[in-house]
Amino acid sequence: MITSLFYYNRKGKRVDVQVTSHALRRFSERYERIAKPCDDTPEEALRALFQASVPLQLCAKANYKYHRRNRRHGKHTLYFRSGDITFVVRDQTIITVEISAKGMRHLN
Repeated sequence: MITSLFYYNRKGKRVDVQVTSHALRRFSERYERIAKPCDDTPEEALRALFQASVPLQLCAKANYKYHRRNRRHGKHTLYFRSGDITFVVRDQTIITVEISAKGMRHLN
């Protein structure tokens, strides 16, 4: 199990995050499709990318599609983006990992 994944909420409190086995499996599949295979384990690569990610509402790419998706799935779902990868977090758990790069979404 991956440990030490966290983000800071709007109030500045640290929120620890768990990872589902589905999310880890999808991350390893999709990361290999868009990046060169690295020497790190999938857990280490996921940890590094998640810690470098930015909440999508703070990102410049938070457009109408983000707001429509947010209305559809509720306020309890957060999206974090790091480069070409988007992490979907619901109830303090990463439930899936998506490729969000333009022209590469068909690899999901």
